[in-house]
Amino acid sequence: MKLLKNMAYNSFYQVLLVILPLITAPYISRVLGADNIGINAIVSSVNTYFVLLCGLGINLYGNREIAYHQNNKEERSKIFYELLVLKAIMFFISGTLFLIMVSLQRKWQIFYLVQGLSIVNVFFDVSWFFMGLEKYKIIVLRNTAIQILMLVCIFIFVKQPGDLVKYIFLLAGAPLLGSLSIWPLLRRELVPAVWPKFSNIWQHFKLTAVLFLPQVAISVYVTTNKTILGALSGVTQTGYFYQSYVIVSTTLGLIGGLNSALLPHLANLFSEQEHAKIEALTQKIMQVNLAFSILLASGIIGVSSTFAVFFFGSSFQEAGKLLLIFPVNIVIISISSVIGSQFLLATKKNKEFAFSVFLGLFVSIPLNFIFISSFDALGAVIALIATELSVTLSQLFFVRKAFHLRQLLAGFWKYVLAGACTVSVLLYLNTTISPSLVDYLFQAIVGCAVYVGLIFVLRAPFIQVMRPFIGEYMGHLKRR
Repeated sequence: MKLLKNMAYNSFYQVLLVILPLITAPYISRVLGADNIGINAIVSSVNTYFVLLCGLGINLYGNREIAYHQNNKEERSKIFYELLVLKAIMFFISGTLFLIMVSLQRKWQIFYLVQGLSIVNVFFDVSWFFMGLEKYKIIVLRNTAIQILMLVCIFIFVKQPGDLVKYIFLLAGAPLLGSLSIWPLLRRELVPAVWPKFSNIWQHFKLTAVLFLPQVAISVYVTTNKTILGALSGVTQTGYFYQSYVIVSTTLGLIGGLNSALLPHLANLFSEQEHAKIEALTQKIMQVNLAFSILLASGIIGVSSTFAVFFFGSSFQEAGKLLLIFPVNIVIISISSVIGSQFLLATKKNKEFAFSVFLGLFVSIPLNFIFISSFDALGAVIALIATELSVTLSQLFFVRKAFHLRQLLAGFWKYVLAGACTVSVLLYLNTTISPSLVDYLFQAIVGCAVYVGLIFVLRAPFIQVMRPFIGEYMGHLKRR
């Protein structure tokens, strides 16, 4: 029941993160324009490297280590203080390099400096500690309040193209405010601080570096496409790519809401040597991911021809073409998020995880140059899909002995068939009704009804997976 609650809290927050861009993106696209959106994408992609250096994989590593010691207050406190000192060291190094980089820039200096707040946020972000304790309610409620406040401020302060710096400040400053609001809650979860030993900090550094390098690889192949696209095709094409990427990535957040609550739970099971439970739970989550990811991808593809113009404005018509194929990435990443980001890391198979993402890095860079030079933003989409596919296939190879792959991906063709039928229905509706918020809501209801009806008819494994969870939840409600 604890896992279900955490998944529910996280899913609620991820739904909020999907809804908020749906509210702000049309407004921001029209107010700032494609060029400013492209500038923000480029500045943000460069800033990501310094954010990664500052983080050093500590959030992922700390989440897992705290989960291993959930019931030992002294040990988890010791780990927290050691990782906090390590974070301070990395913040100093990353911040110094960032300021040097900004001083060498000939343009957009103010945008880079304001984006620097996200580096400060990395140091103050202690959400990994509460995630390791599987206390998601604390994080979700505070971050929800901060996100709503940010939404209001965007509409109040961002009024014209010259307000790009205000927009960047709100995007970078809101998470920092959320991180600071969680610090007062640490007191009841920790014992008084004792200055950590350098040898322990060094040991943590070596272990986090193992997770840091794959995160760098992931970030490089996810963000380099925007940098290369900006260099080869300009800020306008980068704006088209970035806005379509926002739709896909926020949709992926719904899947991530289910998965992020899984890592500390799997790590805790692994520390207790509950291998059978790990295998069973991973297979169930995979079915949930397959069912939801193909539904979401089908929905976006089905309305892609008109949605981009309706949502972002007439200047983003090209983004609609990208949304015709970009959602394939939702399905691919939903598979790798269970296998790689959850199972491999929770069970300390760090080398296998690292190999898969570095493979993606080596595939990504040449593909970006090849496809972007020929197809601009569409080439960046194709390169990213091919990159994520190589990562997922390599991870499936690494878990072939832990799982029967046919069982792990059971019913995949049923979800694809249901998704294809859903796309067909939505494409037809999309050509017969005029774009409006009410019409898109109608299409969403029809699309969900078609998809859910078909997976029931086809008896997809998702139905069997959900029955005991629903029964347990209903029984809990009756007992209350």
